[in-house]
Amino acid sequence: MAGIINTIKSSRDFFKASWIELKKVHFPNRKDTIAITIRVMFLILLIATMLGVTDWCIGSIVKMIMDTRM
Repeated sequence: MAGIINTIKSSRDFFKASWIELKKVHFPNRKDTIAITIRVMFLILLIATMLGVTDWCIGSIVKMIMDTRM
């Protein structure tokens, strides 16, 4: 019985602490959210392009090596 009571108290303390921390959260406004989203999309496109070019270059090098070996 004491274990159940301790579990209930621990859960209550956890939710109280969580609620206090949630009140401290600052959510960005619409303008900031749009600006951050655009930056993230740009970086994703940049990284995808870099990976694509790297993949193409390595693939071409491997193909040249394989063609000369046969």
